[in-house]
Amino acid sequence: MPQPHLTRLDGTGLSGPVARSRWWLYAIGFLLIVAGLAALALPFFASLAVEAVVGWAFVIAGISQFLYALRTKGWGGFVWQVLIAAVFLVGGFTLITNPVAGLISLTLVIIATFVASGILKILIGFRLRPMDGWGWFVLLGVLSLAVGLLIWNRLPSSAAWSLGLLVGIDFLSTGLVFLRFGYLAGQTSRIAGAAA
Repeated sequence: MPQPHLTRLDGTGLSGPVARSRWWLYAIGFLLIVAGLAALALPFFASLAVEAVVGWAFVIAGISQFLYALRTKGWGGFVWQVLIAAVFLVGGFTLITNPVAGLISLTLVIIATFVASGILKILIGFRLRPMDGWGWFVLLGVLSLAVGLLIWNRLPSSAAWSLGLLVGIDFLSTGLVFLRFGYLAGQTSRIAGAAA
């Protein structure tokens, strides 16, 4: 029976602390899977949660920027620093007080990101065309472009589910990777113990 193999890029194998932390990997993986499934089951609420986090992050950034401007007002850029702080504060409070508009705004950013990413991946794929695997770049580009256009085509209703869906997929896939990594860490730990 082939043994699981997990090595670092330098070929020295999995470090002892990582191998001993496999239960943490399992726990984090499990929690991420639960959070991912919850986000997939309730994408609107997950979207609102993402929007609220971004809104509060903007408010914190605005307050920090303003405090920095007060601290360094002698350098000549005080007015600009205060304006930047105001932009963050207005943006953050707008997201917090008007979550539907915030969802639509964030969804537009996601659409632009997927479309731009898709176009660039397609261009890179064709640029790499003589190389083995160039088609994967093109395929990924087409998929990114299709996701962006699908979300765009469904606006404004897609704003209610797209952020939550993407967060759910990300949490679920990351959780599965953590579980797999925990399994491999456990196998590596057992192999090392048997060899000793």
